[in-house]
Amino acid sequence: MKKNIIFIILFSTLLVFSQTTNFGKNKIQYKDYGWKVGYTQHFNIYYAKGADSLFNFVSIVAESSITMLEKEFNYKIRNRIPMVIYNSHKDFEETNITVEILDEFVGGFTESVKNRVVLPFSGSYEDLRHVVNHELVHALQFQLLYEGSGTSAIIGSVVYDIPLWFIEGSAEFYSVEFDEESDMYMRDALLNDGYIDLVTLSSYYGGFYIYKAGQMVLKYISERYGREKIPEIYKDIKSSKSFYKSLERKCGITLEKLNYDFKNYLKERYFPLVQEREISLKNGKSILGDFIKTSTYNVSPSISPDGNYVAFISEKYGYFDIYLLPVFNPEKKRKILPRNFVRNYESFHLSYGNLNWSKDSRILVFSLRSGKDEIIFLYDVEKGKTIKKIKLDADGIYSPSLDFKNERVVYTKQKDGRNDICIYDMRKGKEEILTEDIFNDISPYFYDDSTVIFLSDRTTSDGVWHYGDYKLYLYHLNSGSIENVQIDYKLGNKFYPVDDSLIIFSSYIDFVSDVYIYNLKSKEIKRLTNSVTGVFNPTITKDLSKMVFSYFKGFTMDIVLVNDPLNSTYEVKGEQKFKDYVIKSVNFENKGTVYRSKNIPLTFSIDWAAGAFSYSPISGFLGLLDVGISDIMGDNRIYIQMQKLSITGAGYFSFQYWYLKDRMDFAFLYFNMKEEYLYNFYSTVSQSYNGGGILLRYPFDRYKRIDFENDLFKYSLDYNQYYSDTTIITNIYSSLFTNHILSFVYDNAIWGEYGPVNGELARADLGFSFDLFSDSSNLLYNGGFYSFDLRKYFVTTPRSQFATKLYYEQNFGPYPSYSYIGGAGTLRGYSDYQFYGKVIGYSNNEWRFPLIDAIKFSFLNIGFYNIRGVGFVDLGFAKDDLKRLRLITTDFLLDDLKVGFGIGLRINLYLAILKLDIAKNTDLWRISKETYYHISFGSDF
Repeated sequence: MKKNIIFIILFSTLLVFSQTTNFGKNKIQYKDYGWKVGYTQHFNIYYAKGADSLFNFVSIVAESSITMLEKEFNYKIRNRIPMVIYNSHKDFEETNITVEILDEFVGGFTESVKNRVVLPFSGSYEDLRHVVNHELVHALQFQLLYEGSGTSAIIGSVVYDIPLWFIEGSAEFYSVEFDEESDMYMRDALLNDGYIDLVTLSSYYGGFYIYKAGQMVLKYISERYGREKIPEIYKDIKSSKSFYKSLERKCGITLEKLNYDFKNYLKERYFPLVQEREISLKNGKSILGDFIKTSTYNVSPSISPDGNYVAFISEKYGYFDIYLLPVFNPEKKRKILPRNFVRNYESFHLSYGNLNWSKDSRILVFSLRSGKDEIIFLYDVEKGKTIKKIKLDADGIYSPSLDFKNERVVYTKQKDGRNDICIYDMRKGKEEILTEDIFNDISPYFYDDSTVIFLSDRTTSDGVWHYGDYKLYLYHLNSGSIENVQIDYKLGNKFYPVDDSLIIFSSYIDFVSDVYIYNLKSKEIKRLTNSVTGVFNPTITKDLSKMVFSYFKGFTMDIVLVNDPLNSTYEVKGEQKFKDYVIKSVNFENKGTVYRSKNIPLTFSIDWAAGAFSYSPISGFLGLLDVGISDIMGDNRIYIQMQKLSITGAGYFSFQYWYLKDRMDFAFLYFNMKEEYLYNFYSTVSQSYNGGGILLRYPFDRYKRIDFENDLFKYSLDYNQYYSDTTIITNIYSSLFTNHILSFVYDNAIWGEYGPVNGELARADLGFSFDLFSDSSNLLYNGGFYSFDLRKYFVTTPRSQFATKLYYEQNFGPYPSYSYIGGAGTLRGYSDYQFYGKVIGYSNNEWRFPLIDAIKFSFLNIGFYNIRGVGFVDLGFAKDDLKRLRLITTDFLLDDLKVGFGIGLRINLYLAILKLDIAKNTDLWRISKETYYHISFGSDF
């Protein structure tokens, strides 16, 4: 019995050690980047092998940007800034610098402790320039406010009261000052009742609106109070610790006054447009109907040349799908990809118009990424299935389209830091690269059988590289020559060729993004829309009778169909007023300000450090320490945790080393734990664990993996007698144990603020334990366990969900462990750990809904937002022998099956999520008199 109890304790404890991360998506490293580092005046720039031209561009832009920022802020950068450049977004998503899973909407990030700037290259040098400038503003913010110290950054992030819209707005303002996107967002917000006042916005912690609203506010401050006021506010925050106090000191206004004046500023800017433009499009109609209520992001619309179908990409409850909508029966729209595939995709390449039709309207062609593969799909509309998949070795495949005979596909291929036009001949199974240069070549189509038409920001005859300024080009397949098609208007970065003379596109030619049709032969241009907000990505039928496009209104992307679009046209004024960025005569073979470049040395520095210290006359001193350390790329990570109690010597020490550079993750674990319990006034019982282990983690893709952990440790149980002058320690039991746990994990869940909101989670574990120094033999099998954890989330309304969890665990062997249920996390409506057995099972079922949108305390200038409610029913059982399990009695009352139910509250306290559950239990006849109150912290299951 003694050994049985010992095994129960130690095996349960090791389960806690091993399952530090129950779920989580995977980052897979598909290749070795061969990292190098180049040094400029202010930067250590890390770049992949072969990306020298990309490195040279970034070094020029970064030095220019930091010089501008130092002048603007009258502040000299104190510490060198590490900057990591990835050749593509696909590579960027593999980064170990952050443990967060990055999707295709993340354009880069700067982390405050090490002040590292991490960027992907999308193929667009203008986008890269924008992101470099944006992130360097953050790097300057961190150095100015936190003095470049990791410790100061950790403390300062808590001490300083700065709204996120001011932080991100500054980064946008100093990178582009003012652009069409910011103008569109604020125009839409004001005219369509979406304006969020600055007081409320100061409590928001996410959303793209924060970036654009903040950018516009800083534009207003610079115009009204002077550009120099922005740096003055930042410097004053160093002493005031509050943006709001510094705003009053430097501008003489409160946040409420700023909001009042700023809103009037927007009214003066945008209200006159109401008389000139259409808030609701007169000639267009949404084809989505009620679908738009649950899907606010609908993009890449493409109408078939015969006008019978519209294909588009839509996001619904966190997942993207491709839909096919019959124009004459829009209620019959359908998804064209299998559900399981869509739930496991990794990129739809949404930044590119990624859906195109064959000339005969029979085949829809598009590209997706799944794992390391870039795949071109050919979907036959009549057959209702995919008829061909083309897997290509690339970092990205964008905007594929078919030739006139459906034999060749032309597309943009991103590889090794370049976007080139390529053709894949399906008859030969062979790829041909057409353009091999540094320029961003995008949106290719077959102009005729021997010519490809595309957009590029390549250098024109004036010898100036207007990167980000796209012009139209023809690539002649027979000669390999490239011809510029002269157009006097800015095209943007997408277009659609109707035939050999007409193209249709959206552009900001007249201040707002509208649809234009242009005749390449007659040079005539017509404006087909007059939106007050913006329309994008138009396509049109071959006979010009129908047109579709994405329409931005109310922070929503809708799909609009226009019949006979050429019947109503509008004057083209050419009022575009936004800044172009130009580099002249850039020599990418010239190292510029670089004075040396070499391979990366392995050096470690602190990611975070947290500690606590306390004293009690009874227990003595208590010390806590939690430290994270990593190298510059995050491939090598060290985690240290310590806890020590001075009087008894009880404590805990844990050391973990993770190697994440390869596809399979490897970890070495060491732990030393001592626990001591009072036996009587003069004696205690203590138990200690001392050992280590290894963990191997192999991902199959982003969503599935297997984990395998092996632990070896010594366990000791001692009886301690305390006397005035000595302590006598008697060992009761000690031995050496091994644990082995194999796990399968699946996670494709979409997370919200409080936990998963959609998708599935699944985990299966199998474990065994052995006593190496048993009395009965040299190697004794003690026992093991297996368990299953299944979770499913259903969206019931845009703001509410139903969640269910099923858990089953069975312990077996000569000395099986016991498992417990009861209380928060397992079975609410009962006491903590009230039931135990060798076999347990339970189910949690919750409806999660919005309860209170906001509670504000004006005298403290704080508030709590998006307070959630839950209603729940939990079921569970615990039994030693499953054969003797009796769920209900003959009177239909509950027996071994226990049921609890109740309601709960969820509040985000910023540092943690507070969960309060109020529960009772029932046997289906009576409800318990006692009410149980469960308080816990952490995310919902």
